[in-house]
Amino acid sequence: MIIPMHTKFTGRIKNCLPVLLIFASSCAKEVYTSEDAVNSKREAQKTGLTVMIRDINSQTTDMSGFSVTASQCGEDIKSVTSADGIASLMLVKGDAVLQVEKEHYVAVTAVVTTGATVTERNNTVVIIPVFADEQTSGTLDGTVSVKMTPSDEEPLADALVSIDVDMNDLMRLAFPGMSGNIDKYRPGALAYSSAGLMQPVRTSVSGAFRFAIPATVADLTYTVNVHETALTQHVNRTVVTNGRNSPVIFFHLTPYEK
Repeated sequence: MIIPMHTKFTGRIKNCLPVLLIFASSCAKEVYTSEDAVNSKREAQKTGLTVMIRDINSQTTDMSGFSVTASQCGEDIKSVTSADGIASLMLVKGDAVLQVEKEHYVAVTAVVTTGATVTERNNTVVIIPVFADEQTSGTLDGTVSVKMTPSDEEPLADALVSIDVDMNDLMRLAFPGMSGNIDKYRPGALAYSSAGLMQPVRTSVSGAFRFAIPATVADLTYTVNVHETALTQHVNRTVVTNGRNSPVIFFHLTPYEK
């Protein structure tokens, strides 16, 4: 008996159709890996971060062109500020390191935490104060000495000295119209990495040190710290200055009592 050609062809389609459906379903499962699941979960956990860049001395209204890079989970997420100094990024909830840079401005690094608690808004807002290069002309000087006896004092060379700025002062200077809880918009571990601005220094052979600080339109509160464990414990002095004609700081350390 001869089967017509069109009958054979139709029969094959009917027989093969279930096989094709099973094959497609099998492929979908194979390509959906555990890595895909992790990535999908991470995407679901992402939250917005709004970064507001403000010039400390408010000398310019156009704050566009600042590159903002967030380093998180082994990748860099980048954005650029608009004229109002705002940049937006999408990050995984948790800590991220921000790097803010623009020509003629001192580079700044800050740590931010996005969506850390359930009560926080989906979008975290952080303000980053910046300094123009020409603002870093202020200095803060001092000396460190050791009182070996009540009448004998010697300079302390190569002692580590660090400086901190009061963040509330800094934030108010960056954003004069700010009201309410400043901590809500404040980044953590803020550091100005270029131009040696407010970076730790070591004393010279004469015990002298000098910090580069910005020349600002209003006073900022600085805390200068001497770290010398072989002598007295960590000591500090507070100075209020706008970076011009700053008072000299004197540290008189004494050896530990045995």
